[in-house]
Formats: sequence, C-alpha cells, structure tokens
Amino acid sequence: LYPVHRLDVATEGVMIMAFDGKIAGRLQKEFQGGSVRKTYHAICRGWFEDQPSGRIDIPIERDSNGTLADAVTNYRTLAQVDLPYAVGKRYPTARYSLIEAIPETARWHQIRRHLARSFHPIIGDREHGDSHHSRFYRETLGLPGLWLRASDLKFTYESQEWNFSAPVTDRWKQAMTTVGFPDGERL
Repeated sequence: LYPVHRLDVATEGVMIMAFDGKIAGRLQKEFQGGSVRKTYHAICRGWFEDQPSGRIDIPIERDSNGTLADAVTNYRTLAQVDLPYAVGKRYPTARYSLIEAIPETARWHQIRRHLARSFHPIIGDREHGDSHHSRFYRETLGLPGLWLRASDLKFTYESQEWNFSAPVTDRWKQAMTTVGFPDGERL
C-alpha cells in the first residue's frame, strides 16, 4: 500500500491509500495542487462570538527552515456549549465549540496552529493546545486524546468524482453526549 496523504498521529478519520505507486503519485499531485476538498471537525476552547464562520489567513512557519508559507483555513461553528465548570481562574464556566474546518492549503499542523493562534485551541492538542482544558476533558469528563477528525475527502480523479467519509466513531459519539453537543451522527 502507498499512502497518498498524511494525518497527524492523533488525528482520526479518512486516509487514502493506493495499491499502485503510479496512482499514488498522481493522487499526491491532486493533494499538493489543492484540488482535494478536505473537511475536518474539531472541538475547541471558547466560542467564535464575533464570527461564527470565517477565514483564518495566517502564514505558518515551515518546519524545515522556518520561512513563512501562506496558509488558509475556513471554519464554521456547528455548535457551542457552556459547561458549569471553572477551568482555570479566569472564567466561572467553560465554553467549547464544535467546528467544521476546511483548509485551502496543506501545511504541517495547519488547523491546529490556526485555531491556537485564533485563541481557540483544539482540545487535547499537546503541542498547540491549552493544557488546562485538555486535562479537564481527560480527567473530569473522561474524554482523552486529540479532538480533531478528518471527516471527508472529495476529489476528481480521471474525470470521476470521489467522496470518502469517515464514520463517526463511538469515541466522538460519547464526546457529543458527554459535552452536550447535538447529535454527532451528522458529522
């Protein structure tokens, strides 16, 4: 099998693999060319109060040499909850958003870095997240791990439309119920 694209280690969801190296190479060009529409879902800290949907256009440093690369992520808030817990000392309650993220570019940890830089880090993100809220999810709510999933991939290959969707796992269903988000079957 030949991997066509990558997901961060802790991210769950859709992966495309090819049985043939030449086909994998052609599909990788589709990914690199930006013609693949990728849809992710994430649980992040806080609410996007001013803009329930929008565009994060913040250049991201390349891992190899530190130079900046253009990076764009579109997002839409699907649901918000306000839990009666004081996580940290600043607020008496804990706010969370379930968002849909659609990256226009493909940079290393792009969605994770964009949400963190927008002050809405993904829960469970050990590198770019908020350790207090991640610990609250893990220890108080019993919901460990990174709350980011690659939900859908859509692309055209040899004049045929392809759409792959990841099933909603029991882990995500449990999170939707525990946190109080609407039915997770629709992710």
